[in-house]
Amino acid sequence: MGKLLKGLVGIVAVLVVLVVAAGVALGLLVDPNDYKQEIQQAARDQAGVELEILGDIGWSVFPRLGLSVSDIKAGFAERDTLAQLASANVAVQLQPLLSGKVQMSAVSIDGLQLYLNRDKAGQVNWQGKNLPAQAKTPETEKTPKTESAEPQTAALPAEIDIESVTVSNGVVVYQDAQSGQRFEAKQINLTTGRIQNNQFIPVTLAMQVAQQGAEQPLNIGLETQGELRFDLAAQSYQLRGFNAVTELSGAQNLTAETAFDLSADMAKGTVSVNPLKLSVGDLNVTGQVAVTDLEKMALTGELAVAPFALNPLLKSLGQAEFETAGDVLQKISLSTRLEGDAARINAKDLKIVVDNTTLKGTAGFATESGRIFADLKGDAINLTDYLPPQAANGSPADAQANSQQKSGERYSKAEVIPLAPLQALNMDVQLKFAKVQHDKLQLSNVDVAIDAANGLVKAPRINAAVFGGQVSNRITLDARKKPLTIHSVKSVKGLDLEQMLTTLTGDAPITGTLETRSDVRMSGQSVHSFVNTLNGTANVALSNGVVKGIDMAQQMCQTMNNLTALGSLQAAEQVDQSTPFAKMGGQFNIRNGVVSNKDLKVSLDAIEATGRGSVNLPSALIDYRLGLLIQENLFKKSCSVNNKIQGIEWPVDCKGAFDTPPAQLCKPDLSVIKDIVRNSVKEKAEDKLKEKLEEKLKDNEKVKGLLKGLFK
Repeated sequence: MGKLLKGLVGIVAVLVVLVVAAGVALGLLVDPNDYKQEIQQAARDQAGVELEILGDIGWSVFPRLGLSVSDIKAGFAERDTLAQLASANVAVQLQPLLSGKVQMSAVSIDGLQLYLNRDKAGQVNWQGKNLPAQAKTPETEKTPKTESAEPQTAALPAEIDIESVTVSNGVVVYQDAQSGQRFEAKQINLTTGRIQNNQFIPVTLAMQVAQQGAEQPLNIGLETQGELRFDLAAQSYQLRGFNAVTELSGAQNLTAETAFDLSADMAKGTVSVNPLKLSVGDLNVTGQVAVTDLEKMALTGELAVAPFALNPLLKSLGQAEFETAGDVLQKISLSTRLEGDAARINAKDLKIVVDNTTLKGTAGFATESGRIFADLKGDAINLTDYLPPQAANGSPADAQANSQQKSGERYSKAEVIPLAPLQALNMDVQLKFAKVQHDKLQLSNVDVAIDAANGLVKAPRINAAVFGGQVSNRITLDARKKPLTIHSVKSVKGLDLEQMLTTLTGDAPITGTLETRSDVRMSGQSVHSFVNTLNGTANVALSNGVVKGIDMAQQMCQTMNNLTALGSLQAAEQVDQSTPFAKMGGQFNIRNGVVSNKDLKVSLDAIEATGRGSVNLPSALIDYRLGLLIQENLFKKSCSVNNKIQGIEWPVDCKGAFDTPPAQLCKPDLSVIKDIVRNSVKEKAEDKLKEKLEEKLKDNEKVKGLLKGLFK
C-alpha cells in the first residue's frame, strides 16, 4: 500500500509541475503548448514519471486564472500506463487569491483512469524500476522529534469557495497476474454542490464495481448521497443524511442499504456514527458507534438486530437453507452494548433470542488472533426441533449400523471427526441452559465450557442433571497432529435407572440407583480406530434395585432342588415375579479395546453372584464366567432351599461372538453340576443303605455304632 500511495503521490506531483509550468508560461504570456517537451522532461526529472500530453493546454489570466488540459497519459518508465485523463478544467479568481481566499468556479475532471497492475513476477506499475522499495527522505530522517505536534493548519487557506466539483466517467482497475483476480470500478461519477468551509455540501457518488477471477464473479452497483461539512482549521468533519444503496449481482442478486450520520474531530481523535442503519434482505440492523480515541481505536456503542427469519435471509444471500425437524429459526433477534479497542471488541449486555429461547451474557472477539469469547446463559431449548429431519427421527446407532452393513465391517473406518475444523477452532466459550430437551431426554442445569486453540480442544465441563442424578464430563481432543487423541473422564451419580429406561425405551426391566466413573483414552478419527485404541478404567455400581419379570432366586432354587432331589421337586410358595438386589457392580479395566473384570458382584435375593472375564470389542467376542452362590436369604425366602447346596457356586459360562443367540452364548458348567448330582446320588444311596442295615440290625447296638461311624 505504501508503494501505491507513493506512485499516486508521484502523479499528483506531476500535476503540480504541470500547473506551475503552465502558470509560468502564462506569466510570460506565451502559449503553454510550446512548452510540452519541457513540462514532460520536468515530470521525468522530478518524479521519474513518463508524461505524454497529447491534447492541448488551454489557459486564461483575467479575471480568473484558468487551466484546461486534455488527453494526458502518465506512468513509470518501462511500466504499463498508470493513468489517463480525458480532460480537466479549473479556474481560480485572482483578486480573492491575493488576500488568502480560494474562490473557484466549477472544477471538472472527465475520463480519469487509473490502471494498477501486478505481473507474474510480482512487479507493479505504480513504482519505477530504479526507485527503492522504501525510499527515505534525508530531510525527514534529520528532523528531530518534538514532544507534541501541532496541527498543520497554517498553510491552509482561510476560506475555500468552490462552485462545484464534477468527476465523470472515472475508472480504476486493479489486475493481479499472480492471483488471477481483477477488480474494476467504472462509471465513477462524483458531483458536489457549492463547497465552502463549515457549510453543508451536497455530494452524490455512483460507480459500478466488478470482480473477476474469484470463485463467484461479482458485480456491484453503488449509489450514495448525503451532505458533507468540514472545518479545515479545526480539523472537524461531518456527514449528514448519508445514504448508500448497493446492488450486488452474481450468483444471487442482493440489495443492501446503509444510512448514517457521522461526525469526526481529528484534533481530538474522536469519531461518532449516530444513528446507524443497515438493511440486507430481511436483516435490519440499527445502532450507534463512537470512537473516543482514534490512536487506540477505543470505541463504545449499541447494536440491535430486528427479528428476522434465517432461511429467507440465507436464500436472498444465495446460501443453502437449513433443514430442521421443527418449524424453527423463524424469529431471531439480537441486542448488545459494544465496548473495545484495536485489540478486542466486547459485546456487553448481550441478548440473543432464537424462537422461544433467550440467551443473555457477554461475548468478545480478539482482532489480532481471531479468538472468540462468550459467556451465555439460556432458559430452555428443544434441540430436536433444530436437527435435520433424518437425525431427529433416527438414532445415530441406526445410521452407524446401516453404514456398517453396507461396508461389511463391524466398525466403520470412515472418518467421523475431521481434524481441520478442530484445528480451526479458537474460542473460550461457556454456555449454560436451565433446560434442554432432545427427543425424550430432558436435561436441566446444563453447563458446557470449551477452550480451543491451535488444535487443542478442551471441554473441562459438560455437565447436566438428568433422571434424578448428575452427569459430569471432562473431555480433551488433541488435534494438533495425527492421530487425533481423545481423553474422557465421566461420572454419573444418583441416576434413577428405572426413570431413564422408561423414558427412553418405554419399559424398565431393571431399576436402581446408578453410579459410574470412567477414565478412558482413544485415538484416531473413525469408530474402528476408537474401538481398537480404547484404554482406561471404569467403575459401575447399581444399588437398591429390582430385576422385574423374574424371581431369579426362586427359579434357581427350584432348578437346583430338582437336580439334587433327582426328580422329587419340593413345592415352593409362589411370590412376586421380581428379584430385588442390594447392589451390583465392579471395576473394569480396558486395554486396546478389551474390557476385563475380576470383581463383579451382584447381591440378589438369596443369591450372591460373582463374575470375571473379558469382552473383546475389536474382535466382538465375550468370555465371561458367572458364579451363582445360594446363601441365606437377603430379603425374603423365595423357596425352601436344600441346605446341602447352600454355599456351592453354580457356574455359568458366557462365550462366543456378540451376534451369538443368548441361549447359546451363556450355558451352565455341566461338569460342576454333574459332580453336585453325583455327590447327591451317592449321599442318597448311602442314606438308603444305612436305613436298611439299621432296620435289620436295630437290636445290635455294637453294629449300629460301627454303621454310624461308617456313614458319617
